[in-house]
Amino acid sequence: MNLFDTAVFDLINHMMSNRFFDFIMPLITRLGSGGFVFAAGVLLLFSRKKETKTLGILLIAGLAISYYAVGALKAIAARPRPFSVLSNTIVLCYTEKGLSFPSGHATTAFMAAALFSSRFKCYPVFYLVAALVGLSRVYMGVHFPTDVIGGAIIGCVIGWFSIYTAKKICA
Repeated sequence: MNLFDTAVFDLINHMMSNRFFDFIMPLITRLGSGGFVFAAGVLLLFSRKKETKTLGILLIAGLAISYYAVGALKAIAARPRPFSVLSNTIVLCYTEKGLSFPSGHATTAFMAAALFSSRFKCYPVFYLVAALVGLSRVYMGVHFPTDVIGGAIIGCVIGWFSIYTAKKICA
């Protein structure tokens, strides 16, 4: 834990706290869940367009890669969650167990944003949604800001690598 993490965490988790965010942030956080992204990938497999089916395959493959990458990095970093080390944390989600770095939701959301951005022109929207997922994880008291930043970087790298690999295979 560092000064940046504690200062930004305090700003988001305490100073932004209000009823509206208490309601909306748990909904936003679900957009970064593995189940949501897996379901989106499966739905895309039913498309008639080859590019959209490929996107579905890449989402599912990227999700698997993200799962193992995040698991390995959590074991290496062994960083506890904010509510385990900061007594004044406002926690909206007590179901989170395990370690904190990197954020799996942020990894998944940014991996999906990178992949969707390769297929659809409104790419800023996908990255905005991913950023909101990351913000929600800090707001809900389950991640430090650097957990989310790390997850965002890992997710983008996995997404971009998936796109690069798919282009090489299909070329």
